[in-house]
Formats: sequence, C-alpha cells, structure tokens
Amino acid sequence: MKQPIIVIKCGGSVINSISESSALCQNIKALQDGGYKVVLIHGGGPEISKLAQIYQLESQFIDGMRVTNAAMIELTQMALIGTNNTNLVNQLNQFGLSAIGLSGHDNQLLRANYLDFDKLGYVGEISAINHELINLLLTHQLIPVIAPLAIDTAGKTLNVNADMVAGALASKLAAQALILLSDIDGYYANYPDKNSIVPLLTTTAVQQLLDNKQVTSGMIPKLKSCLLAINHDAQKAYIINGTAKYNLVDLLNEPSAGGTCVIKGA
Repeated sequence: MKQPIIVIKCGGSVINSISESSALCQNIKALQDGGYKVVLIHGGGPEISKLAQIYQLESQFIDGMRVTNAAMIELTQMALIGTNNTNLVNQLNQFGLSAIGLSGHDNQLLRANYLDFDKLGYVGEISAINHELINLLLTHQLIPVIAPLAIDTAGKTLNVNADMVAGALASKLAAQALILLSDIDGYYANYPDKNSIVPLLTTTAVQQLLDNKQVTSGMIPKLKSCLLAINHDAQKAYIINGTAKYNLVDLLNEPSAGGTCVIKGA
C-alpha cells in the first residue's frame, strides 16, 4: 500500500525557536511512525529581515510578497540556504530523523517564472517541479527539507513565497494533506478577534474571500496555497499555529483539533 504524503510548511517564526523546532521534530517523527511520508518546506522571513537590517536594506512587502531586488536576493539566499535550511536539517538529524537539505537549484528541483519584475523584482511563481527527485528521496525514507528558492530559464535565482511552494508541491505530489505552520492560529473572520477563528472553509468560500479582497497581508498567500493544493490533487489543507502546542497526527484524524481546515466544495 502506498504511503500517504504530508507536505508541511513551517514559517521562520517556527524554526527560529529551539522549543518550537523540537516540537516540529516530534510531530514529524510521529507522522513517520504513523505511516506517512513527509516533505518539509521552510520560510525565513525573520532571518531575511534581520540580515536586511544589518546590511541596511529596506524590507518592503506587497500582498504578502517580499520585494526582492538584486541585493535582497543575495541576502535571501544567505538566510534561507546558509542559515535556516542548514539549521533545520541539522535539528531533524540530531533528533534521529533522516533529513536532506535542498533548494530549487538542486537538480532543477523548482523552476519559476517572474511574477512581476517591475513591481516585485526577483520574485517568482512555480512553473515546474522535479517531483521525481522528491519521490526518489521519499522512497529511501529521507525527509526533503526545501528552501523556497527557484530558478528561471536562465538559471537565475528567484525568491518564491514558501506557502506557494508548499501548495505547488502538495498539488504535484497528490498529498493527503498540506499543513501550513506559522505564528497565527488560522483564518480569522474578524482579525485579531480570537473568537472569530474559522475552523472550516471550503475552496469556494476561500475563492470568494480572495475575490472580494477580504484577506490581507500574509494570509493571502496562505489561502492561495490551500486553493492551489486542493483544486488539483491534494485532499485537505490546514493553517495552524506552529508556535503553540499542536499534534499533527490528531489533526489529520480530527480536523477540528485546531486551526483552520480547507476542503474542496461549495
């Protein structure tokens, strides 16, 4: 029987804390013990912003996307590959798991087209995924840990929103679930009212929220990622708080275990 695949995206706020990254390792171990294969994509916003401040570069965002000029793409590579990917892979391996670090450069894992160079600079959207490489690693019980950098047709590096990379991977791999871990509890109908968290959204409802511009900032790519995954071959998507206590095995068995679950339907 084919083992189901879970695609997890963890934000920079999750992996920059020792206790929270330890909880992530424990959850991934539990998923593997439960018969799941895991693909991990990480962000790096805080680390990129920290480097930008050191090098006196302004951080600017448009619709949740970081504007990335030539200098910023260099810092982005330093943060994502040089720091976050290396540290996360090391933490997973120290925990007893078998992880391997990758970016879109490796065997052309991720290819992308420019979103809008005049507006965003070196920012792309995924156009192709070398899923055979991912499946090969999964077959050998390895955990691919992917930095969200892609290459264009000329081999230039493009920064891609980590949520969108995760959604594209979940779609391509026909994942059982996409799980987006960040520092928020899920989708709020009336942010930041804690009582307005929405436990379940359909893809139709998500599309309406986006069309009506009822979503702002970092939630935009998260909901777009969920749509991308589910409108193709992924079964479900979750947005949960990776800085709070969570149990991903429980979440997969009982969607109401926390956060916001997105499913296909009207």
